[in-house]
Amino acid sequence: MPAAIWPLYAVTGALSGAWAIVEVVSTFEYRPIRALRTAGALLLIAVNAGVACLVLALVLEAAPELGGSMWTAVVVAFGWQALLRAQINLIQPLTGGSNEAVGVSINQFYSRLQRFCKRQIDRAQVGERLELLEGALGIDLDSLTQRARLVSHALIIEEKADFEGYLRRMDERDLPEDERKLLLASYLMESAGPGPLRELLRKRRGGGRKAEPHGED
Repeated sequence: MPAAIWPLYAVTGALSGAWAIVEVVSTFEYRPIRALRTAGALLLIAVNAGVACLVLALVLEAAPELGGSMWTAVVVAFGWQALLRAQINLIQPLTGGSNEAVGVSINQFYSRLQRFCKRQIDRAQVGERLELLEGALGIDLDSLTQRARLVSHALIIEEKADFEGYLRRMDERDLPEDERKLLLASYLMESAGPGPLRELLRKRRGGGRKAEPHGED
């Protein structure tokens, strides 16, 4: 393969990989860096970049005169994203009825890949979530409720009404204290990511460390 061709593959792979990165970041917006470090995210990026480069190879094989154009790499990278959402009809009856056509939906295959990768990313983050939920059991209920209410105020206005209804539903079910803590911790992580809950845990641990010297005096 001519050395001049490699930059085209680099551009196509980089643009297609960047598209996959955007998909991961937009899905896991509260922990994007951690999500990108998981095997699921790396698989999605690799598949996007790899298949786009394969498409580029087919284009260059079919039209070798395009080999020196960087625009070819750019067009293939973005054209691959359009191809992902296409329905390719392998057999089209003469009647022209689309419901009778035999085709392949690339989008279905890609959607399955996205779901698979998302499950892998979720599983990779389960350990951290479990640690935070276990820590939430050691926080007093009032502190968790106050932090969750502050988060609901910091979000859009509708979230405030949703949160008050969330509290009412817990009261109606007469849930035990530990169950309320877990639900409030889950609400915090779902609404604002793990940051607010982790901050509460740091304050609790910091307060505990400061209290020990007073006890020894």
